[in-house]
Amino acid sequence: MSLRITSVGDKDIINEAKADYDLCINHPAEFQRKLDAISDALGLKGDDRLMADLTPLYFVGAFDSDIVWFTLNGHYGKGNTADNVEEVEARKGWPEYLDLFRGFYKSEVYKRGLVGSRYYKAKGKLLCGLTGMKEPWKCFGRYLLTLQLIPYRSISTPSLRWST
Repeated sequence: MSLRITSVGDKDIINEAKADYDLCINHPAEFQRKLDAISDALGLKGDDRLMADLTPLYFVGAFDSDIVWFTLNGHYGKGNTADNVEEVEARKGWPEYLDLFRGFYKSEVYKRGLVGSRYYKAKGKLLCGLTGMKEPWKCFGRYLLTLQLIPYRSISTPSLRWST
């Protein structure tokens, strides 16, 4: 049995992501106020605060994926080259943003930058065990859609992930 996001769900998520993307790009001060209010409501301090200088991250992967992985919010690594390349690409425009995050798990660029991380190793081991595939990144590309419950990134997310 597999879980599929319905076409209505696709459109709802994409419409919400586009509205937030537009707010981030076209009205950064308003976007900053929004993320500050959310950070304050969650009691986030320092590097745990949500980052308004980054585009929102609602989803990673294709909407017709068999496995939906929910995470609380995305992590942003200050010195991570893959994160920096990702943000530059995401800011080129809405079509590029959609292409980037829909095709993220099929990208060789991101595979090279992320496949060695502890997070992706653990995620890959679990998903390969569930699917019987041997290569984690191919498994992600074939089966996985990640949805962020809070679609904004922070530098240090452990307290946000584990304190709720």
